[in-house]
Amino acid sequence: VPHNINFREKKVKQSKKDKKAETATGEEQVIPKARVARFRYFEDISGYSGVFICGPSPHWLFMTSRGALRLHPMTVDGPIESFAPFHNVNCPKGFLYFNKQGDLRISVLPTYLSYDAPWPVRKIPLRCTAHYVSYHVETKVYAVTTSVTEICNRIPKMTGEDKEFESVDRDDRYIYPMLEKFSIQLISPVSWEAIPNTRIDMEDWEHVTCMKTVSLRSEETVSGLKGYIAVGTCLTQGEEVTCRGRILILDVIEVVPEPGQPLTKNKFKVLYEKEQKGPVTALCNCNGYLVSAIGQKIFLWSLKDNDLTGMAFIDTQLYIHQMISVKNFIMAADIMKSVSILRYQEESKTLSLVSRDPKLLEVYSIEFMVDSSQLGFL
Repeated sequence: VPHNINFREKKVKQSKKDKKAETATGEEQVIPKARVARFRYFEDISGYSGVFICGPSPHWLFMTSRGALRLHPMTVDGPIESFAPFHNVNCPKGFLYFNKQGDLRISVLPTYLSYDAPWPVRKIPLRCTAHYVSYHVETKVYAVTTSVTEICNRIPKMTGEDKEFESVDRDDRYIYPMLEKFSIQLISPVSWEAIPNTRIDMEDWEHVTCMKTVSLRSEETVSGLKGYIAVGTCLTQGEEVTCRGRILILDVIEVVPEPGQPLTKNKFKVLYEKEQKGPVTALCNCNGYLVSAIGQKIFLWSLKDNDLTGMAFIDTQLYIHQMISVKNFIMAADIMKSVSILRYQEESKTLSLVSRDPKLLEVYSIEFMVDSSQLGFL
């Protein structure tokens, strides 16, 4: 198992004054320290067996049921001198240890965590498919985009400029297609439960293609920036209906909680919700402005008075599915035409192309890499 465990303790540097005092008095005493075994074998601590590694950098080494070795650090109480399993009525399948200060700790491993992974994992059942997760810093809650499948027995058809839905009735042996129904929900990290009355349902055939926490310009904060949840959707109803999309800007506000429900102190507030001329496939923020990929164009918007005002736009390639920004530079990923670097100039309010990858790569994910004064692209 590869590791970076430090088995040796740091040497304490002795000052020159202490050395002179010791040589003058001649009372320097060297007390040999007894060698203590670092590896402590254990069985059935919260259902796991393995070896606990004592020392300045304590670690758990689990032998899991799959036959894999899992190494997890334990940095909660500093260096650990000794360790032993401990089982009691008040501490079932637990352990005890002494830290460097000589304090005895009687502890148990959390049973809701699974240690059969590179990191300890806790599974939260949602009973649906999760697509996007965004963390709202101001209120410390998570916005999660989920979907469930439903039976679809309607077909959208265009009659002139109007849109009608035709119901399809078949016998019992006919297999109807499944339709994904999307929704956005707030989840509290305190109990990892969905906050009541915060669910926003999307329309039928409307897919959430992107969701991010963006920092946009606002006069409500001292820094001039405020975090919002930006959502981009795509309405796909077949080849006969033109594909459209929506941009939703949501604010997470604090309200008076309902009696007996402390989690209801947070709630969604829809600031902006408007249909666009094409599918919204990617979102990000740049210098306090909202950047969106709509169809084959990239637009830059300014949020003011709960409305988006267009500042600049530029034509792109085929399908922009991800965008990230640093300072006034925007990196856009095309599903078939590799990456492009854009720059927004505040003085002239223009969005211009800086560079484009000449190799036509199928890009699935992008990120910036900062190394001192150099900026790289991943």
